[in-house]
Amino acid sequence: MGDQLRLADFLDLPFQTTYQLRVRSTDAGGLSVEEMLTVVANLAPTDVTLTPDTVQANAPLGTQVGIFTTVDPDPGDTHTYSLVAGVGDEDNAAFVVDGDQLMTAAELMKQTYSIRVRSTDAGGLIVEQTLQVTVLGLNQAPTAVLLSPDSIVENVPIGSVVGVFATEDPNEGDTHTYSLIEGDGDEDNAAFTIVGDQLTTAVELDHETKDTYHIRVRSTDSGGLSVERALSITVIDVNEEPAAVLLTPNSVSQETEIGDVIGLLATIDPDIGDAHTYELAAGEGADDNFRFAIVGDELRLAGELDLTTQTIYQLRVRSTDAGGLSVEEMLTVVANSAPTAMLLSPDSIQENVPVGSVVGVFTTEDPDEGDTHTYSLIEGDGDEDNAAFAIVGDQLTTAVELDYETKDTYHIRVRSTDSGGLSVERALSITVIDVNEEPTAVLLTPNSVSQETMIGDVIGLLATVDPDIGDAHTYELVEGEGADDNFRFAILGDELRLASELDLTTQTIYQLRVRGTDTGGLTIEQTLEVIANQAPTEVLLSLHAPVEEAPPGTAIGALTTTDPDVGDWHTYQLVAGEGDVDNGAFFLDGNEVKTAVQLDLVSREGYQIRVSSTDRGGLSVEAMLQIHVNQAPVHLLPDPQTTGINQELTFSAATANAIVIDDADAGSDALSVQLTPVGGTLNMADELFGSLEELNQLLDGLIFTPDSEFQGEALLNILTNDLGHNGLGGARTANDQILISVQ
Repeated sequence: MGDQLRLADFLDLPFQTTYQLRVRSTDAGGLSVEEMLTVVANLAPTDVTLTPDTVQANAPLGTQVGIFTTVDPDPGDTHTYSLVAGVGDEDNAAFVVDGDQLMTAAELMKQTYSIRVRSTDAGGLIVEQTLQVTVLGLNQAPTAVLLSPDSIVENVPIGSVVGVFATEDPNEGDTHTYSLIEGDGDEDNAAFTIVGDQLTTAVELDHETKDTYHIRVRSTDSGGLSVERALSITVIDVNEEPAAVLLTPNSVSQETEIGDVIGLLATIDPDIGDAHTYELAAGEGADDNFRFAIVGDELRLAGELDLTTQTIYQLRVRSTDAGGLSVEEMLTVVANSAPTAMLLSPDSIQENVPVGSVVGVFTTEDPDEGDTHTYSLIEGDGDEDNAAFAIVGDQLTTAVELDYETKDTYHIRVRSTDSGGLSVERALSITVIDVNEEPTAVLLTPNSVSQETMIGDVIGLLATVDPDIGDAHTYELVEGEGADDNFRFAILGDELRLASELDLTTQTIYQLRVRGTDTGGLTIEQTLEVIANQAPTEVLLSLHAPVEEAPPGTAIGALTTTDPDVGDWHTYQLVAGEGDVDNGAFFLDGNEVKTAVQLDLVSREGYQIRVSSTDRGGLSVEAMLQIHVNQAPVHLLPDPQTTGINQELTFSAATANAIVIDDADAGSDALSVQLTPVGGTLNMADELFGSLEELNQLLDGLIFTPDSEFQGEALLNILTNDLGHNGLGGARTANDQILISVQ
């Protein structure tokens, strides 16, 4: 077609690969030439290989990796090669293709590289292949460090070998060096050293002190690559000899009888938690063994003692641990009498001393001259203030700050225990001594003036905040910061009075500086403000959302005050006076009005209370407030109506049968009306919303149309809901119907 040779039939290429045709070419003058042409079959190559596919590490750039060959169904076909994008091409940039050779183009730093190669035959058909190139002789990082064994018995000499390190490394035969390094798990590095490939101890290891150690080790191969691991070393327990035997207490008295327990035996043993058995043993110090017996860990009296002639008795005791190791100890039992009394001197301390201050020193009366005593706070009668103190040696110290005004006497219970374990207990009292403390603030209440305040009038009373409860104070005006308007005022006792005229139209805040002095002569100075204040003018009550029931404690509304002083705040209270008839039914919580009794929201139309609002300057206004109870709507309906079959019935003022809704307290609030016809239809929606005026306008002209051919008694049901906008009691409804006779 034109100058194009096109295929006109299917070719059977596997069986015939050469096709001949004869073509004539004719020029514009009609002259022509004929030629026999050959079309040969070309099949796409099927695979590409690279031989070899390995290269030595550190080979120079441009080193030949291998030669590409192509599997192609067409014998003798030729191919060109190129690196192409696609699956497996991530390392193409590390190589270049030169003819049929793959050459290195970058330093090879990893063991395996992936490339994507395209082979294109002479006919333009292609095959693509992902090939792998392996780098030989490349050093690879070691992968793990092992220590074997990783445990050692306790108490071995410093320098003992714990175990030998070994490293897992992909490079067979590589050598490694080991070092302790910082990092996660290195907390016990200092307890060990590394000698060659051995871990050795650098301190004495004691199972009872620490049974597991943690180190961090690095193994570095001959090429400088490394691996790090946190390793644990277990310290194996070894039974150790007990070190000593103790007897507590170790005294007897005239009251001790044969068979009584004198004290308990215990063993000091490096093996914590080891069990021990006890027996009397012969040897040095066993002179009085026959006077005693051991039952379990109890030392008991086995013979009578004459404490008047012998006050010290010796015995020898052997303690054997669970592993059979033992220790022998010479023990002493001494005659001991219980202490009889305990004193604290002094037993008083000034208030406000720092925590940890010493109250006094304990002493004990004891028949055993030279006996020593330990003191402790204990539970029992008179212990209520133990937590406020601590005992350090023989001293009682404070554990909290003591404040005379808060508490002037503390009670503790103390035990004094002598060296033989005998004790005496006493309830003690500590007196806190009052110290005069500086007053902390001066207050003025109220602190306002108005245009009606005259010279000589009392503005407010001065008072002082003082840690010393009941302290008396005197007041005076003093110079200093905030004393700008001192000249306008005078102090008489604790009264601040006006001393000169004020122009409240030009200045509404006046400052004065007052000093308060207590009976001990300590003072506080304070800058006070006197502000212009106008009385509030009105109190308003805003009811909350509709309240269907109002049990005692129900918040029904909030009070607000109209005040010429912007930002003034107010306190409210119910007061006696005109309109207070229902004050007892309510109480005030801040500015909220709450019910004090169960309100009657059915038969009553409302409640009346009298409220006072007082501003921060002490000026007030009173108001009589109405609390309205919502009233139900009322229907004004015509008499039963009559209409004909298929004849419309109009309700309107013009036909003297209008439907009218009334509600004594609805005002302009919205109501809802539901119209439900039975036996007919209406000319408007089944539910209407609007004010009384709007609803009555809509209903004036309501048309009822009987159902087709209906004859009999029809109805028009009317349900009105005032939606509860108008006071307490919630929503109220009216429900009526008009009878319509269809004849």
